[in-house]
Amino acid sequence: MATGEFGGAIADFTKALEINPNRAEAYENRGLAFLVLGKIAESERDFERCLRLKPQLELDLRQRIELVKQMRDSVPQRQ
Repeated sequence: MATGEFGGAIADFTKALEINPNRAEAYENRGLAFLVLGKIAESERDFERCLRLKPQLELDLRQRIELVKQMRDSVPQRQ
């Protein structure tokens, strides 16, 4: 998948969240797209929001959040 496609996906998920800010899946998927693009802080923020909305995803999301933190500590943030 090309980088531009992830940017488009982020725009789509953002639009979905403007319509319904309680869509945990949109935060999760936008977080994944941010992660692929190296936008670690944004990814972590979205995973945390997803977790607040859907605590039953805690194990899966905690693993992703830990991965994000490891990446944040080892990779410079992209603009």
